Amino acid sequence: MRYGYKIFGLSITPVRQPGDPVTLDDSVFGPGGAREMIGRHLVASVEGKADEVRQLFTRVDVVQAEGWGLLLTVSGGPFGQSAEVVDLEQGRPRNPVVATDAVLSPGRVLFVVPPTGTHGVLVSEVRGRSHLTDGVLDRLNRKLKPSKLRVRVDGSVADDVAWNAYFDEEEVSVRRVELVQLDRRGDQDRLVSSDVIRKATVALDFRPDAPVKRQILDLLSGRRQRARATPLGRLGLAGLVGLRQYGDDAFDDETLVVVRDKRERRIHFTRGWPSFTYELPGEHLADPSFLDAVHDAVDDTLDALQVERPAGEWWPSGQRLRDLVRQAPAE
Repeated sequence: MRYGYKIFGLSITPVRQPGDPVTLDDSVFGPGGAREMIGRHLVASVEGKADEVRQLFTRVDVVQAEGWGLLLTVSGGPFGQSAEVVDLEQGRPRNPVVATDAVLSPGRVLFVVPPTGTHGVLVSEVRGRSHLTDGVLDRLNRKLKPSKLRVRVDGSVADDVAWNAYFDEEEVSVRRVELVQLDRRGDQDRLVSSDVIRKATVALDFRPDAPVKRQILDLLSGRRQRARATPLGRLGLAGLVGLRQYGDDAFDDETLVVVRDKRERRIHFTRGWPSFTYELPGEHLADPSFLDAVHDAVDDTLDALQVERPAGEWWPSGQRLRDLVRQAPAE
């Protein structure tokens, strides 16, 4: 199972003014500013809450504070559907899951909230494809309703930082290009002359030493600076990869498959950049190791958000975490 984390930019805005972030030391947050306010509301969220719309249950188990950070240990998972449980070691059924059972998995969420300015960062631990960001934000924003404020996250800046760092690594290589052509009746650039074809795909795998792989990365470098929230648009790869008989507009979708350390990532140029997941070793890191692992990426994201950091100890290293709340473990 993939294990890693995602990073999001964080801001707090009026409910009806998503583009107008409130400064994090505004008096509306009370003593201690936004970080203290978020901590108070998270401590008040430990009883757990079922989201009937999403059919997700979220419970905040531990809230710890250090520096600019609030580190949460959260339990969350789906409910609303019955399921059979099989003990794989014994090969026999166990008590089934019923629709009113929530199947919980652990996860951590880190808030990095500066004392001033308008932006911070949220880091969410990822297992497989799952993370608990939505459940935590839902709990927090319910607490904020009376103040008519909302905590919002946006991955575009953080993903921009991540993809730039990714493509700057020498180990990254192009593995494959996939070109898709939808039905084009009467088009001279049609791949297949047949009325029964709805979509045709050309998949091109390259030899390890093919110069075109570096040429594609060089072409891509000019697009990496664009905002990740918008589609990249087609690169026009047909001629570059050897399909010179087709024009640059002959294909409706271009997908680039890149690889590093045998791990593939797919970029659909007509859909925009995918959300970036940083990878971590193993299946679980202790709190100090997790904080150490995410530090550099958070630091780069705060640079991109133009958040100034003092020379002092703003970063939650995990060595001086203090409990704001800690639930007793379930028996």
